[in-house]
Amino acid sequence: MRKRVRRVAAAAALLIVGSGFGDLPGAHAEPGCAGSDRVFAVRAMDGRLAEIAACQDGFGAAVEVDAADWRGYVAIFAARDGDAAVVYAVTPGGQLWWRRQERAGAGLGGAVRVGADLDWNQPVVFASRPGYLQLGRTGSPVLTLRHEAWASGGATVAQQANLLPMMSAPSMSGLGPNFAVETWQGMNFRGWWFYDRWGRFESDVWYVSGLLPTGVDSAAGAGTELYGLDESGGIVLLRQVSGSPSSCPLYDQRPWEITARAAGDYARVVVPVAEDPPGPPAVSMVTSRTKCGLTRVSEPWEWQSGGP
Repeated sequence: MRKRVRRVAAAAALLIVGSGFGDLPGAHAEPGCAGSDRVFAVRAMDGRLAEIAACQDGFGAAVEVDAADWRGYVAIFAARDGDAAVVYAVTPGGQLWWRRQERAGAGLGGAVRVGADLDWNQPVVFASRPGYLQLGRTGSPVLTLRHEAWASGGATVAQQANLLPMMSAPSMSGLGPNFAVETWQGMNFRGWWFYDRWGRFESDVWYVSGLLPTGVDSAAGAGTELYGLDESGGIVLLRQVSGSPSSCPLYDQRPWEITARAAGDYARVVVPVAEDPPGPPAVSMVTSRTKCGLTRVSEPWEWQSGGP
């Protein structure tokens, strides 16, 4: 995810974490980060790519995994393969490139171009599950593409059933257990399919699921935690900790609160998605019977009246 004022960059289910690059190279994660997740971060100053341990309540040390400048890519996303990871990068010209990291802390291997017949520079482009990529834009279907031999560097993709037959939102940044995710103008949203009483598809529908803290204009993640960049380029861990969660699965309007912070100056960070939940990606449908008594069918209505 890139820090920006209004628009959320189209990217994978991203987590934003990090610390300074002063420990590079050869740094080790802090002891409290044993068994933690790992994420990648692009330094704003020179674009070098680092791996960072993401702890439950903080962040570990950074290890440089590639010395090239990653700032020019329009999207970066990744997927886990056991202790290995694969990292995808989209160029402004619409090319998708794949690289593999064999183990935590190791450098990235050589690049392979994936899906050469497709334009990957679109508002929706991310890995929803290991081996599955999403691609689309407003007013068009959101495609699900199976990356053949994704763990070993296959060059081809095969189209699967569409994730959405048509998308009205300006973007989509990730996929939760059964709903799409986006942040827009300081709000987090959950997205679903909507069917009318006769079972006919009408549109994707989005419900506000909490305001972001002041100074955090966008965030990434698809679960109970989000990560964002503050105005200084530091990293903040966000959780909905105050109040009672909604009994309706369509949304949780509790505000997101900062529960941890790491100083730094980052332009983009990426978390490899895992096989959780397993299987192909999917967005659950909402029918007229399962709207939890909501009178408004879709949020935010601004998407259909001028856009971001």
